[in-house]
Amino acid sequence: MSEYKEYTVTTESLELTDAVWDALLTEGSNLTTIPIRAVEVANERPENPLNTSYWLTDREAEFLRQDPRVSDVQDLSIFKPQKLAFQTGTFDKTTNETGPKVNWGLLRHSKPANVYGTSLLDPGGTYDYVLDGSNVDVVIIDSGIQANHPEFLYPDGSGASRVNLVDWFAVSGVSGSMPSGFYQDYDGHGTHVAATVAGLNFGWAKNARIYSIKLEGLKAPSDPGSGFDVDTAFDVLIGWHNNKTNGRPTVVVNSWGYGVFHRADLEAFSFGLDESETLYAINGGAYRGVTWEGTVLDTAKGHTGALVAPSTYRYPFRVAAVDADIRTGAEAGILFVNAAGNEYIKIDVQGGIDYNNYITTDFGAFTYHRGGTPGASITARESVFTVGSIDHQTVTGTSTERKSNFSNSGPGVTVYAAGSRIMSAMSQVNDDNSNYPYFLNGSFKQQLLSGTSMAAPQIAGIAALVYQMHPDWTPRQVINFIKDKSFSSLFKTDLTNDYTNVHSVHGGANLIAYVPMASQRKFSFQRATV
Repeated sequence: MSEYKEYTVTTESLELTDAVWDALLTEGSNLTTIPIRAVEVANERPENPLNTSYWLTDREAEFLRQDPRVSDVQDLSIFKPQKLAFQTGTFDKTTNETGPKVNWGLLRHSKPANVYGTSLLDPGGTYDYVLDGSNVDVVIIDSGIQANHPEFLYPDGSGASRVNLVDWFAVSGVSGSMPSGFYQDYDGHGTHVAATVAGLNFGWAKNARIYSIKLEGLKAPSDPGSGFDVDTAFDVLIGWHNNKTNGRPTVVVNSWGYGVFHRADLEAFSFGLDESETLYAINGGAYRGVTWEGTVLDTAKGHTGALVAPSTYRYPFRVAAVDADIRTGAEAGILFVNAAGNEYIKIDVQGGIDYNNYITTDFGAFTYHRGGTPGASITARESVFTVGSIDHQTVTGTSTERKSNFSNSGPGVTVYAAGSRIMSAMSQVNDDNSNYPYFLNGSFKQQLLSGTSMAAPQIAGIAALVYQMHPDWTPRQVINFIKDKSFSSLFKTDLTNDYTNVHSVHGGANLIAYVPMASQRKFSFQRATV
């Protein structure tokens, strides 16, 4: 079957999935969009019926995309998920990366105003809390977790880890076997995210159960173990959630996303940074309903992107199949908290003035103001969080807070949280070669990272606290509660096309998360032993 590729066909409903299935598996179709031969199924994916994979030729896939019953037809092997965080040096909102430093988001988001003022130093005070995420499950889809880090112990001093090392196939009912080395993290990103959500000292949900799903595309190059592909990750996640009978809510953190890369020196796009990959030339596009031709991108049209290598810029990219997975999971009652992305770009919503802006290449057209998958998931926008980052610094000369320069913004962002200079746990072996000792046990590590990857787990942890109070709530009810309690104090501009202003929220929500959950119980460093 060398001429055939595994293409994922995405639809908007189960009825359409069935109709397309019947058409593709029937020989002799008289429709120009459907192959005349009987097509073979590559992967049925019963846990995610909006996505089915078939063996198709490139030409058959091209025609099938024109079928009105189909949302998209994509070869998912060319898309590479990437973590949405970066390290920018030895710094935090205090002074350095060593010693008893904790996540400054804990203090910031438990106060109704900017208690830091213009200072980068700890303003004093305590993180007062009564909720700790008890009876809530949090799932970290990432590079893995170092499960034995003291941040993940139960707060009762029992010495037991809250990281549940489950056999995902056994608990979900999906066919398969666990890969070797699944429960380890050689990158560090997943461990950092998990501790911001649920760490004893760095996190919010200090008594939540923690689950890890390692993605093969996110693991460190040095990791000798294996993770799941994205299809498998969502299949086992949804199957496990649907099989639960204990009534525990599920909060999932996606601090990763898909992107395409613009090579400015060649005026071309690629789906990865590997120089051996195909580069697709720019042909033109459309901006606010007006088409343009050319091979050069224009900042005035919102062609910004994040500089990730010399002459190379990253843009967010949507993958319809994964959007459908998010939608299926959200409809099953899973709350997804997604990082907005670090591409310095505006995310618009359907009906917005920039929603349909696109760039054309030899590969095809892609919209660049809709954000990337899974952040800003279009098919379930009202039932998922898309989280932007607020900066550690304020507007020059004032105490007015600002969006982090790297953070995507616009109407597609739900809320903003602390994402710059966030201290959290780090794995022993990590991709950044970080070697800062964990302040309670020098045998382990901690690290400052910045990105919307660090902002999303703040909201996931807060959501776990809300679920502890209201375990029967839907994802939309939790989202609306947090939005209603948030406050507007970010710097913003009134222009929707101020693309060179890296701190503008571009007409989007001016909301900083706030958790009014104080009590007599005080936050203190938990002495963890191993």
